[in-house]
Amino acid sequence: MNHEVEVKSYLNTNAFHYIVHLKMIHAYSEHIVCYYEHHKGQKGVVLLVPTPVVPFDARTYPNSAFIVLLAATDRDVLYQIIRYIPPTENLVFKLVDDTTKEVICQQFPSTRVTAYVSYTAYTQAFHQHAAVVASSMLDVRLLPYYHANGYTPDEMNQYFEQGAMSFTLYDHAHPLSTCFTFQNYERIWEIGGVYTDPAHRGKGYARMVVETALQTLMARQYVPRYQVAETNISSIRVAETLGLTPGVITEHFFYHAGSDQQSI
Repeated sequence: MNHEVEVKSYLNTNAFHYIVHLKMIHAYSEHIVCYYEHHKGQKGVVLLVPTPVVPFDARTYPNSAFIVLLAATDRDVLYQIIRYIPPTENLVFKLVDDTTKEVICQQFPSTRVTAYVSYTAYTQAFHQHAAVVASSMLDVRLLPYYHANGYTPDEMNQYFEQGAMSFTLYDHAHPLSTCFTFQNYERIWEIGGVYTDPAHRGKGYARMVVETALQTLMARQYVPRYQVAETNISSIRVAETLGLTPGVITEHFFYHAGSDQQSI
């Protein structure tokens, strides 16, 4: 990716706010088309990530060409950088601030699809539940649970090769609830794949595995990231019960080239 050093330096000034950008650079830098502006102390960046290279987005937005991520220090530079966005392609904008949303929706009339809330923790103390098994080895019994959250076996194998850990509550050999942690970017690690056997929901098991994962990350002085869809009430309840703080909201907008916002 061109301008990678300058772009990462800029985004690192507020790494959690721009974690989606940094996570994409960390995972897919060789595929990203980057445009960077720096003038009189103001900075702006556009990242065009080909949708097919990102498994989640390829499944969710198969009719789009690029995922578009933006960051700018002011409105003027924002107007400068949006000229690099291809208006003839179907696009998914992932937007993290109101000014960018306002400008993009004016210049690229788009349909809001969804939003994700990224929670984090600062100095809280979390309890490590003794019944929760932490493992750096991928348990194949957990693959159907993670697949229910959209993670393929190939993705899970890759995550664990790169240092992921699972946190699982078992009833003998049967998994009751699980989640896993994996690196997003440098010290920011995500807690994902939270899933509880439907027959055992409502018992606080998800809270136990997530809290144990949080305790492990905090003990290693990592910055935890717990991302939930805005419609996932049960996961939001887990975050709030644990006292997590909303750090950034990422809204997804679909731009359909040459039409009045048809289906995605």
